[in-house]
Order: sequence, then C-alpha cells, then structure tokens
Amino acid sequence: MTFAVAMLAYLLLSLLLTVSWKRSGGPGVWLIGACGAMAFWAAVNAGAFYVPSIAAVLGSLSETVRTAGWVLFLGVLLSHYWQEYGYRDYDRIMRAAIGLGLGVLLVLDVLLAMQNLGYLPGATLISQLAMLGRMVAAVCGVFLVDNFYRNTAAGNRWGIRLLCLGLGAIFLYDFFFYAEAVLTGDFNQKLYEARGAINALIVPLIAVSAARNPKWKLDVFLSRGIVIHTASLIGSGIYLVVMGAAGYYLRDLGGRWGAILQVSFWFGAILLLVVIVFSGQFRSHMRVLVNKHFFNYRYDYREEWLRFITTVSESDSARGLQERVIQAIADIVDSPSGALWQRDEFGHFSRAAVWNFKLPVDGSLAADHPLTRFLESSGWIVDLQEMPTRPELYEGCALPDWLQGEPRVWLVVPLLHHGDRLVGFIVLQRSRAPRQLNWEDHDILKTVGRQVASYLAEQSAEKALAEARQFEEFNKRFAFIMHDLKNLASQLSLLVKNADRHAGNPDFQRDMILTVKDSVGKMQLLLTRLNRLRETELKGQAMEVNIADLLKKIVTSRRCNNTALTFSCDDPTISVAADPGQLETVFSHLVQNALDAVGQDGHVDVKVRREGDWVVASVQDDGPGMDEKFVREELFTPFRTTKENGYGIGAYEAKQLIRHFGGRLDVKSAVGRGTTMMVQLPLSPQPGAAAALSAG
Repeated sequence: MTFAVAMLAYLLLSLLLTVSWKRSGGPGVWLIGACGAMAFWAAVNAGAFYVPSIAAVLGSLSETVRTAGWVLFLGVLLSHYWQEYGYRDYDRIMRAAIGLGLGVLLVLDVLLAMQNLGYLPGATLISQLAMLGRMVAAVCGVFLVDNFYRNTAAGNRWGIRLLCLGLGAIFLYDFFFYAEAVLTGDFNQKLYEARGAINALIVPLIAVSAARNPKWKLDVFLSRGIVIHTASLIGSGIYLVVMGAAGYYLRDLGGRWGAILQVSFWFGAILLLVVIVFSGQFRSHMRVLVNKHFFNYRYDYREEWLRFITTVSESDSARGLQERVIQAIADIVDSPSGALWQRDEFGHFSRAAVWNFKLPVDGSLAADHPLTRFLESSGWIVDLQEMPTRPELYEGCALPDWLQGEPRVWLVVPLLHHGDRLVGFIVLQRSRAPRQLNWEDHDILKTVGRQVASYLAEQSAEKALAEARQFEEFNKRFAFIMHDLKNLASQLSLLVKNADRHAGNPDFQRDMILTVKDSVGKMQLLLTRLNRLRETELKGQAMEVNIADLLKKIVTSRRCNNTALTFSCDDPTISVAADPGQLETVFSHLVQNALDAVGQDGHVDVKVRREGDWVVASVQDDGPGMDEKFVREELFTPFRTTKENGYGIGAYEAKQLIRHFGGRLDVKSAVGRGTTMMVQLPLSPQPGAAAALSAG
C-alpha cells in the first residue's frame, strides 16, 4: 500500500511539472525524469506484492533507475555551472565517475535478474555486491546533495533548502537500509515497507522547491573549500563502505569470536578515520591535490587575504604582532612554524619572535651579510630546497652556518618596506605536505611580505615615539630635583648671610652645623637620584683600559659583601679601547644585578678571556633566571624594571655603552637555570693607540 501511494504521488507531480515546464527545458526536464523514475520504482515495488516475479526481474533495475534519476538531476545542475566557471576538469571527472558507477549497477542488475530467472547459479556473491553498490550510490547521493547546497549562494539557498533536505533524507535512509541488509544478510521487511511512505513524504518538498525555481536558474559557484570538503566526505564514505564489508566477512570467518572481531574492527576503523580526517598533514595533502588537479590557480586570493587580515588583526590574542604575522605568512604555504628576524637601530638582524618554532636556529646577521644583501636587492624568496639545484637563481646569496645546518628549514621570506628597505625576514619550516613553489607562491609571499613589513615598521616607529615620550617625561623629573636644589641653596645662602652677625653665638653655631649636615644629606640623596636617573652620555674619552684589572677591582670591592663572587682571567694584560668610567659603570651594573639575583646563597662567576680579536667578559649567576620573552621585550627597554626602587635604566644604558665601544651584549638565560651576561669588545689594536687617537 505505501508503494502504491508513493507511485500516485510521483505520477501526479510528474504530470504537474510536465504541464508547467513543457517548453522551459533545461534542469526542469531532468527533474521531471527523476520524478518519473521514482514513480516507476514505486510501481515495481507495489506490483511485487501481487506478482513476486516482477521484483525478481525488475526490482534491482528499478532501484538503479530511481538512483540514476536524482544523481543525473543533481549532476546536470552542477555540471552547467562548473563549465560556466571554467572547472572543466572537475566536471569531466564527476561525469566519468557517475557514468562508471551507474554502468556497474546496471551490469549487476542484469546479472541479478539472470540469477533470479535461473540462468546463473544461485550464488550470493552477486546479491552482496549489489547491496554494497547500493550503499555506495547512497553515499554518492548524499555528497552530491551536500555539494549542491554548499555551492549555492547563501541568498538563493531558500529555493533549494527543502529539496536538499528531502533528497538527503532519502539517501541516508537508503544507506541505513542497505547497510543493515549487508550486516544481516537479508532485507528487513518493516524497513522495506516503510520506504514507500518515506519517499512519498518528500513530494511536497520537491513541489515547493519547483515552485520557487520555475526555470531553475540559480547563482551557483564552486569554492575550493567545498571541493576539499566534498572530496574528503567522498573518501570517508568509500572508506566506511569498504570497512563495513570487511567487517561483515570478518564476522563470518571468525566463528564464535566473529561478532567481537567485527565490532572491534569497526571501532578501530572509525577511530583511524577520525585521526586521519583531523590530521593537519592530511588536510594539507588534500589542499595540494585539489589545487593541483581541479583549479587553474593555486590560491583563492579573496579567501587568503581575508584569512591573512583576520590573523594579523586578532585583538583578543595573547600573542604579539610579530607572532601573528609569522603565523599569517606560514598559513599561506601550510608551514607548521616560523621565526622572525628583525632589523634593530644599528642595522643588525636578530631573532625577534617565534611561532611554534622548535628548531635550533638562532643567530644574527649584519646588514652587509650576503644573505641580507641578496634579500634587499632582489626581494626573492629563498627556497632552501631549490637552492642546490638552481644556483643561478641565487647568485651572490650565501647562507650563514646556523641556517645551513638545519634540514627542516624551508623558506626565507624577505620583508621589504617602501620597496627596497629590508626590515626583516621570516624563516619557515617545511610544509606539512611536499610542494614546489611556483610563480603564484612567489607573488603572494612577496605581496604579504611587503604588507607585513609596513606593519612592523609602523610598530617600530610607534615604539620609538613612545620611548621619546618617556624620555621627555623623564626629563621633566629634573625640574623637581632642581627645585629641591634651589631650596637647599636658598637655605645655605641665608645661613651665610647670618654668619657675619651671629658667628660667635653658640646656639647659632649649633643650628648651623645641624643645618649644613641636613643639607649635605639631602644633596647627597639628590645626587644619587640624579646619577641613577640621568640620560646615558655616550660620548666619553676613549683610552686603553686593562679590562682584567678593572673587573678585578670591581669584584674585590664587592667580595666583602658576598664571598661567593669569583673572578678568573686567562690573560692579565688584555686591554680594550673605551672610556674607563663608563666601562666601570657597565660592569658594576652587571655584577650588582647578578648579586641581587642570587641573594645570600647564590654564586656569581666573572670571567675574562680572549677569542681571536675580541675580548669576552661574562658575568654568570645561578639565580632564578629570566624567560625568553622578558629578555626580548623588557630587559633592555628603558624604564622597565622588576626592582622595587629601580628606574629601569641600567640594562638599557649598559647595552648602549657597549655598542658605542664597538661591541655587543648578549644574554643567555632560562627560568630556573640562571643568567649569563656576555660582553664582547674588540681588542685594543696597539698599546696606547686608543689614547693617541683620542688625543688627536
């Protein structure tokens, strides 16, 4: 009875559509054909209740006709727009797949009919293959409906929403029906009888969708994300069908343990599918496959640009701008991690930030290094995979040792500001899926590199402006100090004036001594504050300084307060060219900071050694240490301090002075592992040369 109702419903719908669209042609003809196929299928199943031989001959064929009607209808709709937008390769592949699938089903239908009529042996293999084929067809139907809906413009989905809902429900029910039959070896009679009513229920949905689309002209587009999504779903569906069939045969072959083996096998298969689908490497391979075989261009530039802007402009992220720009560029080429080298105010390039970067790649480059010169002059993306095979593209480019030694490093992306100024570069790790860069990759990386360079340059300018404002505010503090000095000077002046008249008065003498004593104390306090707050004076008298004697003097003066302070030197005659007062200020600050860090129970080692033409002086402590972010962003920033009474100027002043002397100050520190401050200064060229140069 249910199939008879379905037959009448689809016949009436077919007649209604034929009358309405007899001259419209196009997709409407295929919809009429699909409804007619549904009526034929329902008629065969309704007649089988009275004449069983009908099912033996036409039952399987009617299933194929019914499935083919909807698959061809959906395929024609999508094919029209695939061809219109130039995705002919995708269209040809889908046409071939649909044709091959329907052809296989027709062959199985013929074989099954011959078997039912007694022309072939009564083996169960053909019927099992036919049921598996129906499962695959149901899966393909679901994916076509999904693809059709997702590729339809959001404003036009109201016209097809009910149709997609109905067709998706039919295909899902078919999959469940045939999957249960494959597992049990026979059709469930109740599920079979319910099919007629279930298929009849979607007739109103089809009619409403047809009324909303009298000519079936929809604004359909093909997105890369949908193709990747569909391909993944199709692959997953086929995988589940194959695993279901394997589990079925495993149950039969396993004897009394068959059911346990079947359930365990299915659980493992589904778990493996979930792991694969959620794997970043799998998604990367799918993107490469789809972009390579289905699209003329590798990138959807609108999508890439929106993702880039979203990543860079995340306001609620705990990561800074530098980490966000690394991720934004890495995501374009599907790289899992990267690091940023940025130019400082002296032209050196050092690692400024990392994103998921665990590779042991950390070094600095001078502005005149061959790599930085090549990046700045050419703007070329350095592909470390391509470099050995095509050296002509990288003429004049040489990699530093710390970059050559790591095989997982892949790309060096220059960040050019105003076209020709290199503000930094980003080093990326190899992508999750192997890929070769083409002209599209180079163009998009160069473009986003320039955009990132403008962001970083603007950030640097803002930081410089903020520091300038801090110094301006800092200088205002001197007005208060000068005001206090003026008050003290007025007080002492008044004392001098009264001295002529009251010098012999014992009470005056006693008050004078107390006043002078109080004023001296206040002036010493002001001088101490002034010395700690003064802006760094970089211009000093350069002369030859025995750094071993200088450090020994500093250590000796502080050893009385801390016996765990040691000093060692491999050359007591080692000298540098610098201002002795400023150099003493630097090392006094470094030693005192180390002593403050270790407290009463720690240990501080001060060492001096010669390395080629350089003097290396290190101050090492076993204190609590500092994390990388604090060292990079806070330690050498003016007016940033963790001390209760500090002003945050000491480390900044020390680094500026060392650079003024032609050296550098490096920090090696980790939380819980102590800190090493390492000062590198050039050796004095000749005894007395620095003093002579200064005098001249």
